[in-house]
Amino acid sequence: MIDVKSLDKLIFGSLLGVAITACISLGASNVFTGLAILFSILRIIYKRDDLFIGENKGIFLTILIFIIAMTSSALWGGKFIFAFEKYIGHYIFRISPLIIVLFFIKKIDHIIKLMLGVVLSLSITNLYAIYEGFNGNFRAQGISGGPMWLATFLLVLMPIIFVSLFDKDKLKRYKKFFSITFLIAFMALIFNGTRGAWIGIATILPSIAIMASVNIKKIIGFILTSIMLIFIIFNSVPQLSSRATTILDTQYQSNTERVLMWNSAINMAKDSPLFGVGLGNYSDMYKSKYISPIAKERFQGHAHNNFMQMLGENGLIGLSSFVIMFGYILLFSWRKKQSYFGIMAFGATLGFLFHGLTEYNFGSAGGTKLYWLVLAICLQGALLEKDYIIKGENL
Repeated sequence: MIDVKSLDKLIFGSLLGVAITACISLGASNVFTGLAILFSILRIIYKRDDLFIGENKGIFLTILIFIIAMTSSALWGGKFIFAFEKYIGHYIFRISPLIIVLFFIKKIDHIIKLMLGVVLSLSITNLYAIYEGFNGNFRAQGISGGPMWLATFLLVLMPIIFVSLFDKDKLKRYKKFFSITFLIAFMALIFNGTRGAWIGIATILPSIAIMASVNIKKIIGFILTSIMLIFIIFNSVPQLSSRATTILDTQYQSNTERVLMWNSAINMAKDSPLFGVGLGNYSDMYKSKYISPIAKERFQGHAHNNFMQMLGENGLIGLSSFVIMFGYILLFSWRKKQSYFGIMAFGATLGFLFHGLTEYNFGSAGGTKLYWLVLAICLQGALLEKDYIIKGENL
């Protein structure tokens, strides 16, 4: 008979498997996620009186509000089977690492190991992306998914690595590891070629450095060093510099097509303000009714923007619930900014949402599951750190 301690070890081992494979193999991470869910269910059957939601109650409440809004949109759109699959895939399976970490991980050293695992996963895929870049692929995608997946991975995890460099307590012994992985991530970011990721990292890292009370001279030094490296790299690789110049080019096709898609999403909401075209109906309705007559990319299946996707597909109710959910996560993380883990949660969420301004990354299996896992690691880290400090225990 399996005892509770054995189940706790199996849960942690499965989560560690999810962390290490998160950026490398969606299939492998799904297997480990499934195991974590199975062991968690068994754990609840055997013993559940020690489960404690505590101050994370608001996170679960806003997620529940979002799911209810998606239910309403699904009923409106008439895609019941699709909605059921969406629940299982998007709102239960992908989010399960968040729930499991917050319920069952009670040791700060386990949190740190999960963090190290997910950073290692990113670094492995980053090394392959750098290999792609040196072989002439300036839209490097790494091992798992496409370039946009890698961009989400980078935007979620680079703030984590960056903040870790300033921790002089729990993470101090891993400073060399984080320094090396940050440089690897920086190079992968360049070769990935996702313009939104470039802008996002350039905006988010200085912001969270200020939150972390980093010396202003160090911030300026970091910015100047980064600018110098970027100048050298872009000056050496014309393909990268030419891509950078398209960021503000109003005639560049990628930019103009996104504007057309966003206008189409707005038109969907105008026709059905409350629930949009209905959960699961965006792709068909866009191609058959709402696509702009001057659009050149006529087979797009999403709005290339999380907020516009929610507005067009799920209306004002869907968009509002999405904003409430992530707005609460940002506010909750901001209130924990006295902890490096809280700053990490804030930075990772900003990164995820920033990329969601030009990509529907909330619909990405790899990116979304990674985000929920990383958020859980950071929030639970902040909670456990606080408890340990209060109890006067050695971290």
